[in-house]
Amino acid sequence: MFTYTYLQLIGYDIKKIINAALIIPRKLFKFHPFYGEIVMAIIKPPPIAVLTLELYIPAAGSLKAKRQVVKSIKERIKAHYNISIAEFGETEKWQTATLAICTIGNDRRRLGQTLQAILNKIDSWRLAEITQQQIDYL
Repeated sequence: MFTYTYLQLIGYDIKKIINAALIIPRKLFKFHPFYGEIVMAIIKPPPIAVLTLELYIPAAGSLKAKRQVVKSIKERIKAHYNISIAEFGETEKWQTATLAICTIGNDRRRLGQTLQAILNKIDSWRLAEITQQQIDYL
């Protein structure tokens, strides 16, 4: 009630402010008790890192064998790291797989270190050869 009264006194219309908050994404309007005014705070999204891997699986003689290797890689990584992982792209090819591994956190450098550790683990298991890799930050 105090916020609404304050806004009327200084010439702002509460309905316009609420409408602006709904239209502008990632903006938050709230009353700041110390300064006694409306503060518009920008909510910065946390960094997201995505590792895209293309794998060559020479031992896969069938689609079933390929899926077993991909499932094994996915389960091992999920057991050690708090990440999301999915296979995408051409899933019907026997000896190739494309994986996307995504993680979110507070520090971009830490995300890069985590993805590099995942990359090193996959390479050390020797279940598949990494033909291409790419790390993107959102």
